Amino acid sequence: MVSNHAGTLTQDYFKSYIKLVMNPNECSLKEAKNMAFKHLFETNESRFGKGTYKIY
Repeated sequence: MVSNHAGTLTQDYFKSYIKLVMNPNECSLKEAKNMAFKHLFETNESRFGKGTYKIY
């Protein structure tokens, strides 16, 4: 999923992304959230701004 300069990302965006992570990896929701955080935010909470991190 593309997130290049998308502004504040929505909760639906994260739900969709996490589902995409969960399906092929056959992992739990918690594991998928951790993978998504590492991939999207590169462990930097402010990468997409404070508003996006609060939604995540």
